Amino acid sequence: MIEKKKSEIFLLIFFVLFYAAILVRTAWVSDDAFITFRTVDNFINGYGPTYNISHRVQAYTHPLWMFLLSFYYFFTNEIFYSSMFISILISLIAVILYSVRIAKSVLMALLGVLALSLSKAFVDYSTSGLENPLAYFALAIFFIIYFSPKNSSRKIFFVSLSASLVALVRLDLFLICLPALIFSIFFEKNPKRLSGVVLGFSPLIAWEIFSIIYYGFPFPNTAYAKLNTGISQAELIRQGFFYLLNSINKDHITVLVIMTGIAIPVITKKKRQIPLAFGITLYLVYIVKIGGDFMSGRFLAVLVFCAVALISQLGLNSFRVLFPAFVLVIGIGLTSPNPTFRSDSGYMNRKIDKSGIADERGYYYQYTGLLKAGRYLELPRYIWKDRGMRACLEQKKLVKSDVIGMLGFYAGPQVHILDANALADPFLARLPAIYDPKWRTGHFRRHIPRGYAATLRSGKNVIKDKNLAMLYDQLSVITQGRLFRPLKPFLSIFCGMSKVTALPPIALFSEINIKVYVVE
Repeated sequence: MIEKKKSEIFLLIFFVLFYAAILVRTAWVSDDAFITFRTVDNFINGYGPTYNISHRVQAYTHPLWMFLLSFYYFFTNEIFYSSMFISILISLIAVILYSVRIAKSVLMALLGVLALSLSKAFVDYSTSGLENPLAYFALAIFFIIYFSPKNSSRKIFFVSLSASLVALVRLDLFLICLPALIFSIFFEKNPKRLSGVVLGFSPLIAWEIFSIIYYGFPFPNTAYAKLNTGISQAELIRQGFFYLLNSINKDHITVLVIMTGIAIPVITKKKRQIPLAFGITLYLVYIVKIGGDFMSGRFLAVLVFCAVALISQLGLNSFRVLFPAFVLVIGIGLTSPNPTFRSDSGYMNRKIDKSGIADERGYYYQYTGLLKAGRYLELPRYIWKDRGMRACLEQKKLVKSDVIGMLGFYAGPQVHILDANALADPFLARLPAIYDPKWRTGHFRRHIPRGYAATLRSGKNVIKDKNLAMLYDQLSVITQGRLFRPLKPFLSIFCGMSKVTALPPIALFSEINIKVYVVE
């Protein structure tokens, strides 16, 4: 019996090392990650955590990830390989925590690690420079605390604290934790639950207070840019289903594991697991509702990890019982179009399907993949990096571009990047998007009002449209003015005393669609 356990443990170590080897072979960095990298660079160099140094704007969606990258960047002064190293390390720690602390048996841990290793979505975003690795880690901590059999007065505090940290990694991930948190608060006897919840959420509350004071808004600028689109909910939902279908076609195991993870708690009627299954479902509905993403599998990667954690709660420890599951996982992994373990330095897939969804790792791997690094080759190597460096050398004040990652980072802090998709522009993000029948999720262009580029270059408001000029002035108070100036301008906005008649004043602080149409 002891020998059998030892052999299982050695096999588990082998599987974790197998996952580590896949990570190294697939490690890459996405262009979108450089949006955060530019913020990190500005922050460490004393310009504040903002994308363009002339405007306080939150162009990233993952505060905790941004601060973690900033910590390492402070010491290394190098972001490309640092982000890869951090991503690989944290992803490995998350998988080890799953194997040792979440899975109920060694065999279930083996099955889970195998499924994760063969999931293209999970592997692709175990690196990439985006927040997924930290999301895996934060969710692993949440699961460990939530599944803990102890029901002490401090447990609700730690459950709330871990849930708030998940939200600080990425705010919408809180949907996964919400049902389990409600279950912990209302269905488990705990006399100090209210104070525990408040204390546990203090990091998130503190961040929101900072965000409102520093940026002027409670949510990232990207949220305002992507929600004010004018696209009907029916179109978004349709695109959301295309997103799931894309994953089913290109990554056979991911959606299957997610659905299994949702179904098992319901079938087994385990009351502690059902809220988490509902949380996964809630996040899945959210993904469909917002139209998915243009990066294939990105939003599904965290759900695969959550589903595997739920499946492993079965605690089965008989190889005879689990043998069909192992065969099924391996078989599905082998039949996927691009199995993760077969990825090498030649991996490339630059095709974007009709619904606008791309294999983002395949698109950028030849330019940012770890295996492409060589003794005389400096990564990344891409056209947007070259354009950014050229803008820096030419000391340009402003560059217009729809792609703002590598371009923005290598242009340096003194070059203002005017982003037509409004991800890093608080003014354009409050204007309606241009409707394009062939719209692509996450890419919602705005008309650039006449005089706006000149305004950014000169610092003087010369926007031609009077109403838009007033809107820009109001936003400038929030995003460019002194942080602790007199409150009169803010009170006038909140109380509806503004002279901007075409715009509802409260629209500056909400997701209300602003009905302004700019004719170029």
